[in-house]
Amino acid sequence: MSSHRGSSTPQGGPSRPAHGGNVDPFALSFDGSDGVPTQARHDTRDRLSGTPSHSTQSSPYHPAPNRPQGRPAHGGSIDPFALSFDGSDGVPTQARRDTQSGVSMHSTQSSPSTPSQSANQTNGVQAGARVSPSWCATTSTSYRMSDHISREQQEASTYPPQPPPSTPARSVNTISRVPVGGKTNSQPKVHASVSVAEVRSPAPTYTGYYEPVSKSQSYDMLDVDLEVAQEKDNAHDSFVSKAPLRGYLGNFFTKTSKYRAIQSPHSVQEAGWPSNSESTFRHQDSLGRLYKGPSDDRFLNPVDGSVKELVVQCTDVLYWGPKNTTYKRTFIRNVSPITLQLANWPTSHLNDGPKSKSADRKAKLFLAVKWPVTCYALNHLIGIPGLTSTGTVLNHGNYDPFPYRYWGYCKVTRNTVEEGTTPSGASPQDINIPAARSNRILEPITLCIIKEDEPYGRPTLVSGWKNDIENQHHHGKCPEYLFIAYTAEQFKHSNAHDVAALHSLATRATRDAGLTAYWVGLSCMQPDNVEDDVFRISDIVRGAHSMAVIIGPGTRDAQGQPSVKSMLREWGERLWTLPEALLIASNKPISVYRRGYQGPLLIPKNQFAGMAWADSVTARDLIDHYEGNLTLSRLELVTIAMQALFARKRGEYLPGDHSYALMGLLRSRPKIDSTDTSFQAFARLSLANDSDMLIERLMCLLPQSPTQHWSSVSDAYGVNVWDIYPTCQIAGVCSNDTVLVDGAFGATIHWDKFRKVANTRRVRSWKRLAVQTMLHGAPYFFLIGMLFFQSAWNTVSVLRGVIRIIDEINNIWDTIVKYTPFTTAEAAPHHLDSGPAARRLLHWALLLGSVGFILVGTACVVFVSSPYLTRLLYGGKFWGTQAWLFGFEGYLDIETIESQIFGSKMRRLRWSLYGSSLSRHRKNEFEESVGVDPTTDPVVRQKVDDAIMNTRPDAMRIFTLVDTNTMTVTMFEAVKPPVAVLLCGAEGGMQRAVACSYEWSTGICYRETVLRMETPVLEKMSRVSRFRFGMSRGS
Repeated sequence: MSSHRGSSTPQGGPSRPAHGGNVDPFALSFDGSDGVPTQARHDTRDRLSGTPSHSTQSSPYHPAPNRPQGRPAHGGSIDPFALSFDGSDGVPTQARRDTQSGVSMHSTQSSPSTPSQSANQTNGVQAGARVSPSWCATTSTSYRMSDHISREQQEASTYPPQPPPSTPARSVNTISRVPVGGKTNSQPKVHASVSVAEVRSPAPTYTGYYEPVSKSQSYDMLDVDLEVAQEKDNAHDSFVSKAPLRGYLGNFFTKTSKYRAIQSPHSVQEAGWPSNSESTFRHQDSLGRLYKGPSDDRFLNPVDGSVKELVVQCTDVLYWGPKNTTYKRTFIRNVSPITLQLANWPTSHLNDGPKSKSADRKAKLFLAVKWPVTCYALNHLIGIPGLTSTGTVLNHGNYDPFPYRYWGYCKVTRNTVEEGTTPSGASPQDINIPAARSNRILEPITLCIIKEDEPYGRPTLVSGWKNDIENQHHHGKCPEYLFIAYTAEQFKHSNAHDVAALHSLATRATRDAGLTAYWVGLSCMQPDNVEDDVFRISDIVRGAHSMAVIIGPGTRDAQGQPSVKSMLREWGERLWTLPEALLIASNKPISVYRRGYQGPLLIPKNQFAGMAWADSVTARDLIDHYEGNLTLSRLELVTIAMQALFARKRGEYLPGDHSYALMGLLRSRPKIDSTDTSFQAFARLSLANDSDMLIERLMCLLPQSPTQHWSSVSDAYGVNVWDIYPTCQIAGVCSNDTVLVDGAFGATIHWDKFRKVANTRRVRSWKRLAVQTMLHGAPYFFLIGMLFFQSAWNTVSVLRGVIRIIDEINNIWDTIVKYTPFTTAEAAPHHLDSGPAARRLLHWALLLGSVGFILVGTACVVFVSSPYLTRLLYGGKFWGTQAWLFGFEGYLDIETIESQIFGSKMRRLRWSLYGSSLSRHRKNEFEESVGVDPTTDPVVRQKVDDAIMNTRPDAMRIFTLVDTNTMTVTMFEAVKPPVAVLLCGAEGGMQRAVACSYEWSTGICYRETVLRMETPVLEKMSRVSRFRFGMSRGS
């Protein structure tokens, strides 16, 4: 029946049926001969020609390529759903020619040199050519000029580093509808030991048929020899560096910063692309508080549930770069304990790697100067409460919740008692009755009845035909009829000759089949009930005796005589041809009648797919299912049929035509709503039928391209849609292509700054306990030791004075004895003896002095080694940590990230193995999987560089997520920073975490990316109330 959907459309609007009145839904066409909408054609040509389709201004860092505009790579009309490549390397012809022309152009513009030098320069350009990321639908090439720039010139550049002058802008792909599973004709995974251009995998060839993805064909999470690739790519410049962050001293006092005394963070940069809308929007949070204001980027504050402005911390190169965001930025702050920051300061200028002798002497000099200053500061600050704190436990150690609440109604709900327009006085049983009906018809309303004396069939009501006295012998049965399928591109409704030829061939086909009636949409659809009749055609096909396809030369074949196969392919491009061929009876062949030919062409149904459709593999799977030769599950049937239908053209009758065509293959059919968008129509159909939670599965997919259509089941992780097991449920369909989701777990991502992370250790370390005692007790040791030492000194001094006094007394007595006569010796006075008492006092003094000396010495040793002991105190592994999700924009090496949160580099954090499409991993010598820095892959490093250089607010950016529960770091791509992660499904032993941004003016959570998190995070997350979810902001 798509046959009727393809008539040409006049400029004034859609064409109307021959009988006049309402618009014929089958008589609509596109403005081009290839059936591709104008915008899709222009976007596809821009993509193939290398011109960015979403950028109107050229950047000095992104010169526009010198390419002919509007010329497709393969030389013919563009089919955006079936791009093919003429080479074994997967590069389109035009892209290859442009690369070659770019190389020659580059060589001619260079300075004069010898032929060998020119050849070397050309080879250098080829080696530097980079292929676009694997999710792109086409392959773009770029080449660097940095090979011809001296190292001195590169080092003389100012901060922040400027991009290479010939780095092209990344083109934004148009909508790419690819088969089930994501890829076809993909190259197997190869262990690469090559440079940038060789590490990139060739772009996949997108055809229109279904092919499941094997697990070995994933190209987003490569297991390659990254070390060799990195060594071979060292010749290329990159903005990825491991320079230390500037922190407060280098970033707080800048010209572009705005200072706030009350709000935190206190220093921010305003958005470079603020909203121009002057409208005021209203938001009601989970506690019922209202906020009104202009449109800007905000998030739900987990502390009090209110909506707050979004401030994103970023790396220094982004903070000092152009302001190209719609949200505010701030610099990254070190939140580790002050004492630990002081302990690391003396060695902060030291770095690994070889150094010259002068640099080594200078580093030692700095260390000698900074060490005593640090020791002095540490011993004065280490005893102050709060400075040594590592954080407090919040939420019982769980993540901060996502305080969302939806206050509105749904357009369509799963349970109709929640409808906002429930009739007054109606019971739930009455409301549910229409939902249970299938809206099927048992026989057609009108048929074209052929009489012996008439050349054509005459439209007749079936009810009137039954009541005719001549037909009483049929006992009220509907006459058997032939279903006529055609396309309005070959038989125009406005052309009387085409209409007559159509009815003539239909009459002949009916008589050849031995029947007296046929059904053709041109004459048998009621003018006043076209909308319902269009979407009940599937029931008419099911009740038909057989089907005849009537074809003829179309508008695109005006200059030549087309072949039967080309005319069938033109007929098969229409949307409704697929359900017609699937639902017709399989016991009779399909007869094809050609305009200008006498006899019909009989094609068995199981061979019809190869003749009529380009995606014959997908169509053959569906035909085999309906013939009983191959049984598909419900999910496979809906998924494959949806991909096949969305790959076909539709008329301009209703936006949800693809879903309405799919509705004919299912039992339950909701009532058609002309206001539904394509997504709403499919969501409504999915709610009415058991589709194995297909929409929930589509939510958990990570698109291979930012512009991938919502109906595509291609996943950047390379899994099939049935590999995902949803853990949430769609509760209703809302406006703006959104659904209401319930049952998901979620957590808030903190973007403004890091927090101190509380931690616990299972076993107390005696060494760490001793260090803690010495560090905190050193001042007291020193004080007590000095008191002891002073007491001993004073005791010795007193003892010396007493002994001197006793000696003087003894001298006086000796004089008295000498000059005073005594009669007897016993009468003479005796000397005072201070020996025993003096010795006892001296022993005590020596003991006090020794203890004081030991205490003072210990305090001095602790004083001198306090930086080392402080680092030792905060060292060790964590048994448990407070669960936080921290985010920042840009890339930092994991040592720097750990230093900003925990104060030192102790290998507590690790790169995520499979957390995002940018995650990379390798196998070590013990056959263990180890996560590696994603930027060791030149492909990812180029994406980081591109994100730094982009100037558009809608371009892809690089963000990094730190999970302190699993102690992992994940780098990912997104347009806006997601403010929450929502766990909506499971796949491959990990959770699918849908990272969403929040549009507070409408209360919609938009999918920015999909991450894979470890299953234990569920224990630290809380349930999220029903939330409104959108696949993308452009869906």
